[in-house]
Amino acid sequence: MFNRTHIYTVHENSNKPDPADRTELVREGFSWGAFLFSALWLLWHRLWLPALAYLLVVAVITRLGLSPAVLGVVQLGIQFALGCHANDIKRWVLENRGYVLRGVVCAESPMMAQRRVLEAQCA
Repeated sequence: MFNRTHIYTVHENSNKPDPADRTELVREGFSWGAFLFSALWLLWHRLWLPALAYLLVVAVITRLGLSPAVLGVVQLGIQFALGCHANDIKRWVLENRGYVLRGVVCAESPMMAQRRVLEAQCA
Protein backbone atom coordinates (compact mmCIF):
# COMPACT_ATOMS: atom_id res chain seq x y z
CA MET A 1 0.00 0.00 0.00
CA PHE A 2 1.01 3.62 0.01
CA ASN A 3 1.68 6.10 2.80
CA ARG A 4 -0.96 8.78 2.98
CA THR A 5 0.14 12.03 4.53
CA HIS A 6 -2.20 14.57 6.02
CA ILE A 7 -1.85 18.25 6.74
CA TYR A 8 -2.36 19.46 10.31
CA THR A 9 -2.50 22.99 11.65
CA VAL A 10 -0.65 23.49 14.92
CA HIS A 11 -2.33 25.64 17.59
CA GLU A 12 -0.70 26.62 20.85
CA ASN A 13 -1.97 28.16 24.08
CA SER A 14 0.98 29.37 26.15
CA ASN A 15 -1.30 30.10 29.13
CA LYS A 16 -1.81 26.38 29.82
CA PRO A 17 0.34 25.21 32.75
CA ASP A 18 0.85 21.67 31.44
CA PRO A 19 3.08 21.55 28.32
CA ALA A 20 1.18 18.48 27.05
CA ASP A 21 -2.03 20.55 26.90
CA ARG A 22 -0.53 23.57 25.16
CA THR A 23 -0.54 22.21 21.63
CA GLU A 24 -3.56 21.13 19.60
CA LEU A 25 -3.42 19.66 16.11
CA VAL A 26 -6.33 19.99 13.70
CA ARG A 27 -6.37 17.94 10.53
CA GLU A 28 -7.12 19.68 7.27
CA GLY A 29 -9.85 18.33 5.00
CA PHE A 30 -13.21 16.63 5.09
CA SER A 31 -14.37 15.11 8.38
CA TRP A 32 -16.27 11.87 7.88
CA GLY A 33 -17.03 11.72 11.60
CA ALA A 34 -18.75 15.11 11.48
CA PHE A 35 -20.63 14.12 8.33
CA LEU A 36 -21.91 10.84 9.75
CA PHE A 37 -22.42 11.72 13.42
CA SER A 38 -22.88 15.52 13.33
CA ALA A 39 -24.19 16.48 16.79
CA LEU A 40 -22.33 13.66 18.54
CA TRP A 41 -19.09 14.63 16.80
CA LEU A 42 -19.50 18.27 17.84
CA LEU A 43 -20.20 17.28 21.44
CA TRP A 44 -17.31 14.78 21.50
CA HIS A 45 -14.93 17.58 20.49
CA ARG A 46 -16.43 19.92 23.12
CA LEU A 47 -17.71 22.34 20.48
CA TRP A 48 -20.67 23.41 22.61
CA LEU A 49 -21.88 26.50 20.72
CA PRO A 50 -21.58 24.93 17.25
CA ALA A 51 -23.44 21.86 18.58
CA LEU A 52 -26.23 24.07 19.92
CA ALA A 53 -26.38 25.97 16.62
CA TYR A 54 -26.53 22.70 14.67
CA LEU A 55 -29.36 21.36 16.84
CA LEU A 56 -31.30 24.63 16.52
CA VAL A 57 -30.95 24.61 12.72
CA VAL A 58 -32.13 21.00 12.56
CA ALA A 59 -35.07 21.78 14.87
CA VAL A 60 -36.13 24.77 12.74
CA ILE A 61 -35.83 22.83 9.48
CA THR A 62 -37.92 19.93 10.78
CA ARG A 63 -40.68 22.39 11.76
CA LEU A 64 -40.92 23.93 8.28
CA GLY A 65 -43.36 21.32 7.04
CA LEU A 66 -41.19 20.12 4.19
CA SER A 67 -41.91 16.83 2.50
CA PRO A 68 -39.79 13.91 3.74
CA ALA A 69 -37.80 13.80 0.50
CA VAL A 70 -36.98 17.51 0.57
CA LEU A 71 -36.23 17.34 4.29
CA GLY A 72 -33.82 14.46 3.64
CA VAL A 73 -32.00 16.39 0.91
CA VAL A 74 -31.75 19.50 3.10
CA GLN A 75 -30.49 17.43 6.04
CA LEU A 76 -27.92 15.72 3.79
CA GLY A 77 -26.77 19.14 2.59
CA ILE A 78 -26.32 20.32 6.18
CA GLN A 79 -24.41 17.15 7.05
CA PHE A 80 -22.16 17.61 4.01
CA ALA A 81 -21.50 21.27 4.84
CA LEU A 82 -20.61 20.30 8.40
CA GLY A 83 -18.26 17.59 7.12
CA CYS A 84 -16.54 20.15 4.90
CA HIS A 85 -16.19 22.80 7.60
CA ALA A 86 -15.95 20.79 10.85
CA ASN A 87 -12.21 21.25 11.22
CA ASP A 88 -12.53 24.96 10.44
CA ILE A 89 -15.07 25.16 13.26
CA LYS A 90 -12.56 23.43 15.56
CA ARG A 91 -9.93 26.00 14.61
CA TRP A 92 -12.36 28.87 15.26
CA VAL A 93 -13.23 27.51 18.71
CA LEU A 94 -9.55 27.02 19.56
CA GLU A 95 -8.86 30.62 18.55
CA ASN A 96 -11.68 31.79 20.84
CA ARG A 97 -10.18 29.73 23.67
CA GLY A 98 -6.85 31.55 23.39
CA TYR A 99 -4.94 29.27 21.03
CA VAL A 100 -2.71 30.80 18.38
CA LEU A 101 -1.90 29.25 15.01
CA ARG A 102 1.80 28.34 15.16
CA GLY A 103 2.27 26.53 11.88
CA VAL A 104 1.43 23.67 9.61
CA VAL A 105 2.86 20.16 9.66
CA CYS A 106 2.54 17.27 7.24
CA ALA A 107 2.53 13.73 8.66
CA GLU A 108 1.06 10.25 8.28
CA SER A 109 -0.75 10.32 11.64
CA PRO A 110 -1.53 12.72 14.49
CA MET A 111 1.18 11.07 16.59
CA MET A 112 3.81 11.66 13.89
CA ALA A 113 2.58 15.24 13.50
CA GLN A 114 2.95 15.81 17.25
CA ARG A 115 6.43 14.34 17.12
CA ARG A 116 7.43 16.69 14.31
CA VAL A 117 6.07 19.65 16.25
CA LEU A 118 8.05 18.66 19.35
CA GLU A 119 11.22 18.12 17.29
CA ALA A 120 10.81 21.57 15.74
CA GLN A 121 10.35 23.15 19.17
CA CYS A 122 13.51 21.51 20.50
CA ALA A 123 15.63 22.48 17.49
